[in-house]
Amino acid sequence: MSKIHIALVGGQPMPIHVGIEEFKADKLILVHSKESKELAEGIQQSVDLPCELQPFESVDYPKIYQAAEKLLGKCGQSETIINISGGTKPWTVAFVLLAQQCPNTSIIYVDQNNVGYNLTTSEKKSISSKLDTQTILRYNNYPLGSYANFKDITEADLKASKDVEKLRQSNTSAFNELTIANKEVEYKPTGRKETARGSYVEWDKKANTAYMVLKNKWGVNKLRCSSPHVIPIVFNSGWFEFQVAEMLSQWEKAQEVIVNATFDYSDKDTKNEIDVIVNMGNKLLFVECKTQIKNLTDLDKFTTAAKKYGGMGVKMLFVTKERMNNKAEEKCRENRIIPFSIQSGGLIDPEKALFALLDNEMSNINTK
Repeated sequence: MSKIHIALVGGQPMPIHVGIEEFKADKLILVHSKESKELAEGIQQSVDLPCELQPFESVDYPKIYQAAEKLLGKCGQSETIINISGGTKPWTVAFVLLAQQCPNTSIIYVDQNNVGYNLTTSEKKSISSKLDTQTILRYNNYPLGSYANFKDITEADLKASKDVEKLRQSNTSAFNELTIANKEVEYKPTGRKETARGSYVEWDKKANTAYMVLKNKWGVNKLRCSSPHVIPIVFNSGWFEFQVAEMLSQWEKAQEVIVNATFDYSDKDTKNEIDVIVNMGNKLLFVECKTQIKNLTDLDKFTTAAKKYGGMGVKMLFVTKERMNNKAEEKCRENRIIPFSIQSGGLIDPEKALFALLDNEMSNINTK
């Protein structure tokens, strides 16, 4: 007996893709509206089985019920699975009611925590299918552009991040002036930038080297470092991002960690980069890293980008080096962001504290 998988297509494609991976079928039918047609076409192009697009009205229930009845009639005696994780509420109601009258028909649902439910038999199962980060983001219609996989980060990279942090402490102001928002490093393969007081940084992208001299009233501090990722480590607080990524790579739920992720997307209202992405197995944690929060709008920008690229099921974490103030923590909670500061008072083991916080938060379902 052939098996048919009917999926209701709404705003979030991930539950559909996970359902397709987990509940194997011989044929896929994607029910879509005018608004979700483009999304359905994207899913159709990505699957490796016969796939049919079935347009439905969005909210006209009598027409929806009639169309659903006709569609299920065509399925005949085939074993039929209906994934109601997406789509409109009238679609769900119509298919649930009609499924009760159809033999060999099951209703399934996949939630944000990758738990699958057979609503017909009241069975619950953890989803076993695991997707890599690039595949998940491609399914969300926002594939990664450039990025570094943490498994490719070397000991030399991690040593460089710690050495850069130590040098920064000798003159934070000069360090930030030289390395934050340094536009020259984006387009010059080699270069030098100097402050008015004589501190400077030199870089060579081809040789993967950077040399920095920081002057203060006590003397001169120098650092020459070389590693495969030394340029992103030295500039734009990359040293801190790599340290946070290293910490998160030790978390038992982290199956893949991505650093310096950029998206091939242009929108003046949405930033196109995410500092760290953690794949927990079909579920993503987007991480923003800053030594401190100086502008609360940074939290709004991060929220907008995370939801656009990661979908409504994405989890968000904002990590700072210095302790967050009360307004920043309140803004994080307002935006459904998990706040964490490395230097929070009383933290003997920041890594252990972070993992406990994440373990507690991951089971919560996003509500907006």
